[in-house]
Amino acid sequence: MREILSALLKDGGVSEFEKVFSERGEFFVYGAAGTQKVAAIAAAYSKNPRPTVILVSSDEKISALLADLEEFLPEVEIAELPELDLAKVNATATGIERRAKRLEILSKLVAGENLMVLATAAAAVKKDFSRKDFEKVRLNFKIGQKIRLEDLIEKFAAAGYERDYEVDGAGKFSVRGGIVDIFAINSPKPCRIEFFDEEIDSIREFNLETKRSEKNISEVSIMPIFGGDEKNSEPFLTCAGEKGTVIFDEASRIDEEIKNIVKENPEVKKDIFTFNDLIKSSRAGSLIYFELMQKKIRGAKFDKMIQIVAENVPVFHGQINFLKDEIRRKIENGGKIFLTAGSPNKLAGMKNLLAENQISEGDSIKFETGSPSEGFCFPGANLTVITEKNVYGQKSGRRTKKYSENAGERIKHFRDINPGDYVVHPENGIGKYIGTETLEFDGLKRDYLQIQYGGEDKLYIPVEQVRYLQKYISDDGGVPKLSRLGSGDWIRAKSRA
Repeated sequence: MREILSALLKDGGVSEFEKVFSERGEFFVYGAAGTQKVAAIAAAYSKNPRPTVILVSSDEKISALLADLEEFLPEVEIAELPELDLAKVNATATGIERRAKRLEILSKLVAGENLMVLATAAAAVKKDFSRKDFEKVRLNFKIGQKIRLEDLIEKFAAAGYERDYEVDGAGKFSVRGGIVDIFAINSPKPCRIEFFDEEIDSIREFNLETKRSEKNISEVSIMPIFGGDEKNSEPFLTCAGEKGTVIFDEASRIDEEIKNIVKENPEVKKDIFTFNDLIKSSRAGSLIYFELMQKKIRGAKFDKMIQIVAENVPVFHGQINFLKDEIRRKIENGGKIFLTAGSPNKLAGMKNLLAENQISEGDSIKFETGSPSEGFCFPGANLTVITEKNVYGQKSGRRTKKYSENAGERIKHFRDINPGDYVVHPENGIGKYIGTETLEFDGLKRDYLQIQYGGEDKLYIPVEQVRYLQKYISDDGGVPKLSRLGSGDWIRAKSRA
């Protein structure tokens, strides 16, 4: 796909976009949608790799972006920012694994690593660690450091870590004499800190299963489970910094989604950032608004507006004569054409089919292994990409789908479902809706949806997050089989609540 991205940069609008991609300022880019837009972003990133955040309104948007970004930028790390419970609840409710993954992503942004982060509005608005918080709240310990064991234990407890008989997962610590085991949520392995009087004598990573030490390390850095000082809290977008790029993909939809979050649960308003807060926090580096058409964006100040001219490619449904005429017409106009398929075998089949119709690879026609969602044309670069979906009317190969095949329409309100209905959760699959229940965490009472899975397993989801569920649709009217939950779910059973 590199050759396609390189050819794309010859387009005037894309070239102009590529320049501002790494330039400090606020820019409005319009004219491209779907795969066209992703191709332009990928082309700009391939020329200027940098910490990049793409903010979208919903999970569906992330799924579409991810599918095409992985095709155009297969070697780039692309991460989805986990959403946290928008209200203040304890570590069990928010999910240690989600928290750990989120911190890992934020730390990479702060470190200036070249990765792309995809985030929904719900993930972005949570009051959390800011760029300034990272160094301020991080707990650092090294060999030779003097600290009372009691003070160390107190720091771990204050940071939200749970003391237990032994460490069996992230977010826990244990104490045996002068030895402290802790599994930091920002580390892949737990570590063992051993004291000699009031001095740290050794720090070793250890195996979680066998509890045996494996590797000596000189220091350890531990991020707390809870956020920093809320009074000075900033959106996670500040982590992109001056060397980063933040893209608001359809900003008006993001603005609307944030309003819906507050409308569904007004109590979270004090715990989340506003749309305007997100914009302000993104202005350190390059801030880009990507839209299909020109429009006003609340709170935005454009330094420059850039138009990208792009066109769709028709679907030929296997009618090779029409495809052949389209290819020849573009070649006669000096165009360059790339034909793509999701696998080498599919590509070979496409080559053979076109060769039988006197169309073969040459200076103007190239064949590439890859499977973008849609074909596209950029007249300014005289470039056309025709996918197997355009040729045959369907796309084969890998499919990126977050929800079950039996998922129907998205549930907008918990009153849209009745006890006994089957619902589909994006990560845990099919479960039976039992009803709502009020649970208390750290003195805060909230209403939760109760979803029954296999055996005694239950999932408790905050009522305001019902939008992450879809209705279950059975082709034959049969009752679905309920699977058991895995570890790391949001809230497992009432006994854990």
